[in-house]
Amino acid sequence: MDIQLSSLYNQIKERRISKEDAINQMKKLKAQSNKRDTSTSGMVNGYHIVPEVYEYGEPFLRDHTVFGEQVLVGVTHGSLAINTFFKMFPEEKNVRLHRLHFVKPIEVKKDERVEVLVEPVLKNFEVDFLVKYRHHHSENWNITATGTLQKAVFERKELDVESIKNTMEKIDCLDAIYSSNPAVSFGESYKTISHMYKGTDQILARFNITQSLQEAKHEYILHPHLMNSAFLAATLFIGRGVMGNGFLPFGIKDISFQRTATLEHGWLLISLIKNTDEILLFDAELINDEAQLVARFSGCSMLRIRSTSHSAESANPLTEQLEAKDRREMKNGSDLLGRIQNYLTNKLSGNRSDQTRPVTIESNLMDMGMESSELVAMAEEIEKETSIPLSPTLFFEYPNIKELSEFFCMEYGDTFSKLLGTSEEEHVDGEVVQDALVSIHAEARAASPSPSLPFDEAGKDDIAIIGMHGVFADAPDLFHFWNYIRDKKDVVKEIPLDHWDYRPWYDPNPEAVDKTYCKWGSFIDHVDKFDAEFFNISPREAEWMDPQIRLLLQSIYSAGEDAGYINQIRGTNTGVFVGVCSHDYMDRIAEMNLPVDPYVGTGNAQSVIANRISFYFNLKGPSMTMDTACSSSLFALHAACNALRNKECEMAFVGGANLLLSSWHYRYFSSIGALSPTGKCHTFDEAADGYVPGECVASLLLKPLQQAKRDGDRIHAIIKGSAALHGGYTPSLTAPSVSGEENVIVKAWENAGINPETISYIEAHGTGTKLGDPIEINSLIKAFRRFTNKEHFCAVGSVKANIGHTEGAAGLAGILKVILQMKHRKIPAMPNFTKLNPYISLDKTALYLNQELEEWKSMPGVPRRAGVSSFGFSGAFAHVVLEEYLPEDQELPTISVTKENPVIIVLSAKNEERLVEQVQRLLTAVSENQFMDNNVSLAEIAYTLQVGREPMEERLGMIVGSMEELKDKLQRFLEGKENIENLYRGRITRQNETLAFFEDEDMTQTIDAWIAKRKYAKLLELWVKGFLFDWNRLYGEIKPRRISLPGYPFAKKRYWIPESGPISSYSRKAVTSGMEAFLHPLLHINTSDFTGQRFTSTFTGREFFLTDHMVKGERILPGVAYLEMARAAVEQALKGFGPGQTGLLLKNVVWIRPIVVGEDPIQVHIGLTPRENGEIEYQVYS
Repeated sequence: MDIQLSSLYNQIKERRISKEDAINQMKKLKAQSNKRDTSTSGMVNGYHIVPEVYEYGEPFLRDHTVFGEQVLVGVTHGSLAINTFFKMFPEEKNVRLHRLHFVKPIEVKKDERVEVLVEPVLKNFEVDFLVKYRHHHSENWNITATGTLQKAVFERKELDVESIKNTMEKIDCLDAIYSSNPAVSFGESYKTISHMYKGTDQILARFNITQSLQEAKHEYILHPHLMNSAFLAATLFIGRGVMGNGFLPFGIKDISFQRTATLEHGWLLISLIKNTDEILLFDAELINDEAQLVARFSGCSMLRIRSTSHSAESANPLTEQLEAKDRREMKNGSDLLGRIQNYLTNKLSGNRSDQTRPVTIESNLMDMGMESSELVAMAEEIEKETSIPLSPTLFFEYPNIKELSEFFCMEYGDTFSKLLGTSEEEHVDGEVVQDALVSIHAEARAASPSPSLPFDEAGKDDIAIIGMHGVFADAPDLFHFWNYIRDKKDVVKEIPLDHWDYRPWYDPNPEAVDKTYCKWGSFIDHVDKFDAEFFNISPREAEWMDPQIRLLLQSIYSAGEDAGYINQIRGTNTGVFVGVCSHDYMDRIAEMNLPVDPYVGTGNAQSVIANRISFYFNLKGPSMTMDTACSSSLFALHAACNALRNKECEMAFVGGANLLLSSWHYRYFSSIGALSPTGKCHTFDEAADGYVPGECVASLLLKPLQQAKRDGDRIHAIIKGSAALHGGYTPSLTAPSVSGEENVIVKAWENAGINPETISYIEAHGTGTKLGDPIEINSLIKAFRRFTNKEHFCAVGSVKANIGHTEGAAGLAGILKVILQMKHRKIPAMPNFTKLNPYISLDKTALYLNQELEEWKSMPGVPRRAGVSSFGFSGAFAHVVLEEYLPEDQELPTISVTKENPVIIVLSAKNEERLVEQVQRLLTAVSENQFMDNNVSLAEIAYTLQVGREPMEERLGMIVGSMEELKDKLQRFLEGKENIENLYRGRITRQNETLAFFEDEDMTQTIDAWIAKRKYAKLLELWVKGFLFDWNRLYGEIKPRRISLPGYPFAKKRYWIPESGPISSYSRKAVTSGMEAFLHPLLHINTSDFTGQRFTSTFTGREFFLTDHMVKGERILPGVAYLEMARAAVEQALKGFGPGQTGLLLKNVVWIRPIVVGEDPIQVHIGLTPRENGEIEYQVYS
C-alpha cells in the first residue's frame, strides 16, 4: 500500500487530484489491504510469505486477455519475486533476477480467483525461486515461473534521452503496438506508452503508469507494467507479415534493478539483439526523468505462436515447443541426453581402477572410485574424441554423470550428436534442451525443496588496517620482504638443521612409506631465539613454549608499535584473533617421549595461543585461535572484522604463524602427495607438481575506518569486505570446489559493496598443484562473469611462488603482500613462471598474468582494489577485499626542521645492549632509506618515536636540526664517542629524588616556558632520568604523521626443548626429530661416498651426554664418547664381527681438540680408512 499512497501524494502535490478524491482512494486501499491480510499465509522455507490474490474482473486481469481469456501477465512473476527478495533482505538496495522463465500461464475464468505464491529457496549465495499458483486452497500448487535472485552491485549511469531521441524517427500512431499482436488484447490500464521513437535497432518509448497505480489492488516495488511496457514497445520490431498467430513473452535472462522511489513515468530504451521469424530478443533500459538508469532488462525474449488451437494454455511458448514440432526436438534432446549418459558411463568404467563400486548417474565421481589422475586421463580421452577443449576441473564443477551429461547436452549438443550417431533430422536445438532442463529442475525443486540457509547482513562499516608486521624467510621485516617480492626472488632452500634434520627421513621416491620426498621450504632465521625476559617469562617456561607463540608475542608488539598504540593498548577493549593450524613443537616433544611438564600444556595448547597474547597485554576483547587449515588466518581476519562491526571490541589484533619444526609435518603431506618433489611452488605453471611449505609470523592491528579517521591514525589499507564459508560436499574431503570458491568470492564482493570491475588484482591461493590451480582460476573466471564481460583488467598472482605455502599464516602473507603492492603501486611478477598450466585458459576472461614488474593502474577516480583468497584443504574457504587508503586531504602537513627549529629524537630499551641495537637499526633505516612510507621527514621520525613507543629503562635522547646531523650523532654514539653535543643518556632507577623535586604544581608552567623558548635540553635531561612527558605538547593543531620505523630489537636468546630430567632410554635415542631412525645415539647416519667410509651425527647440545658433561660452563663431548663412536662405526661398516670375534681393540687413541657444542647444532663426522695389515684407522672431526 505504501506505493499507492506515495502515488496519491504525488498527485495531490501536482494538483492532479482533489483531497476529497484522495481520501476516498485511501479508504479503498485500506479495505483492499485488510482483505488481503485475511488471505492464506504461512511460513515458506523459513520466511513469512503471503500469496498475492488476483480476482476475475479486476483491471489488472480484465485488461490483459490471451485468445479471449483473462491471463495474468507473465512479468508479474518477476515483480512478485523482487518483492519477496526485498522482504527477505530489507537492507539491500539492489537485486539481480536471473533466468526468469515463464513455465505455464495462469488463466482466471469467470468468478474465479487465483493465489500466486513465490517460494524462495536459499542456495549458498543466491535465492532460487518457484512461482506457484492455485485457484482454490484445496488444490495442489502448480508451477508458473522459475528464476534466481541475487544480491547485486548496480552500476550508476546517466543517459542523454534528448540526444538519443534526436537520432530517431517519431512514431505518430501508437495503436499498432496494442492491436498488431492477434494473440493478446490490451485494455486501457495496459496502454502505458504515450510517445515512441524508432531508430535502426533501437526504440525509445515514453511510459506513464499513473492510472494503473491508482486502480491497483497490489503493491510492487518494480511494477509489472514497467516490464510489460518494454515488451509492448518491442513489438514494433515485428513486421505484420511475420506476426502470424502472434508472439508471446517467453522470459527475461537478467533483470538488474536499483530500488528507488515509486516510478510513475519515464523512458524505456529498447535495443534489438535478434529478430527472426521465430524469436525476438532484445534488451531494455529503464530511465527516470532525472536521466538516471534504474533498471536493466537483458535477454528479453518473445516466441512465435504456432498452435492453431487458440487458448492461453496452448499459447504458452514452452508448452508449444513440447506439443508441436519442437516437442520432437525435445524428445531428441532427451534421447541425446541418454546417449551422453551412456557414453560417460562407459568412459567411467574404462578409466577407473576401482571396479568394485557401483556406477549410478547421480553418484559423485570420486565416490565411485575415480582418482585425480584417472579424471585427467578421462578428460584427455573425451577431448581427443570430441575436439572440445576440456579441463579435468570440469569433473569438480559437474561432479556426477547426470550433471556432466546435462552440461554437454546444453553446451555441445551438436558435437555429441555427430559423435554418437544422431541423424541430421534429429538435430537438437540447444536452447530448447536448456529450457527443458530448467523446467525439469524446477519441478524437482518443487517436489523436494532444499533447506534454506540465512544470508549474513552486509558489513556496515569498512575496517582500517592501522598497524602491521611480518617476518619471513630472508626478511626480518616488511622492507626486506617487499624487496625480494619486487625482484622476483625465490627464497626456498633445503631444510636447515636448526629446524630439524631431514636426512633420516628423506627419500626421493614418492611411494616410500613414512618418508618425505620433499626436503625444501622457506625458513625464518632464529626460530629458536626469544626475548623471554622482555615478556616476563621464565627460562624454563620459555623452553617448553611453542616458538609460534613466542614469535607471535613479538610480532603483535611490533604491530602495536607500527600503529603507534603500543604505549596505550594495555587494559583496552581490544580483541585477539589468531590463525594457526600446525603444532610442530608439540610433535617434537611427543617424538622425544619426554616426561610431562606443566608448561607443555600452557605452552602448546591451541586455546592458549591467542589467550597468551590477551593475557600479556591485558586486553579485554574477544580472544580466539582458529584452525581451518590453510585458511586459518583469513578466517581469523573475517572474525575480527565482524567483532569490530558488532562492537564487541574497539580494536583487534589479527595474527598468523606457521613454523616447520618436525618431520611429521613433511611426512604427512608427503603421504597424501601434496608436496612438490622438485622444491618449487610452480603457481599456475605447467610444471606445477605440489607445494613447498614455508614459514611466516605476521600481525595486523584493525580499527573501524571512521574511528581511525577521527583518531588521526595512519591507515595502511582498508578492508572493504570479507567472507568465510565452506564449500560443501565435493568429490573428496580434500578436493577443491569450483562452486565453493566462486561462492565465497562473490559473497565477499557483496559484503564489500563494490563493482567487481574495479578489482584490478587478485592474490590467489595458488599453491602450485596441477588441478587445484585451474579450479581456483575457473572459480575466479565464473565469479567475474556474473558481473562483467570485460577482459584482462585484473592481474592474478601468488606470494607462494616466492616463499612457498605458509599454510595457517598464508592468508596474512597475501594480505601483507597486497598492502605493500598498494603502497608502491606495483604488481610484481612470480618467480619460476615459464609456461601456463595447460588446464588454465585466460583468453576472453577478466584475468591476466604479468611476467614482469608492472605499474598498478586503476580506473580513474577509483582506488586500487584487490581480493585475497585462502582455501583450507578440507573445504574452509575465505576471501577478503582490500582497498588502498587515499586520504581526503592529500596535502600532508609539513614542519620545517632547521638548526634553529630542531626536533627531539628519543630512544629507549630494556638494557644497554638492546639500546645499542635500537640505535643501529634507526641508523640503517635512515642511511639506506629503509622506510615503508614515502617522503619520510625528520619531524615524522621524531614524532613517531615520541608518541608511538613505550618509554623503557635505558634511555637516549638527542636534539638534531637535520637528517645528516641525526646520522652523525647515531654513528658517533655507536662508536663510543664521548661528549656528543645535545645527546643525553640515562637509566631509570627505582627512586629518583630529582624527579620528585620537580613533580609539583608549578611543573606545568615550567615545562611550557621551556617549550616556548625551545629549551629542549632541559626536557631531555629530565626524560632520560625517567620523567613522563606528553610529547604532544610540543605541537599545535598540526602534528606530523606517524610512520613505520624499525621496531623494538628483541634479544635473541636460545630457548629449546630441554634434555634433562628422568627421561626414558627410548627418548635418549630420540634427542632430535627422527632419532629413532638413527643408527646409534652417537652415530646418526651413513654419509659414505666413493671417496671413503663416513658416518655423520648432529648434536644440538641437549643430549644427556652433553648436558651432563659441562667443563667451565661449556658442553664438551666426553672422551669416552669418541671410543663408543669408533666402535659403533666399525661394527656398522663390517656389518657385525666375524666368526670367533668377541670384541674390538682400540689403540693409539689421541684426543687432539675437544668438541664444544654451543648455541647452534654441530655436525660431527667419523671417517674409516682400511689398512693393508687389516687394521682400520679412524678420525673424528667436525
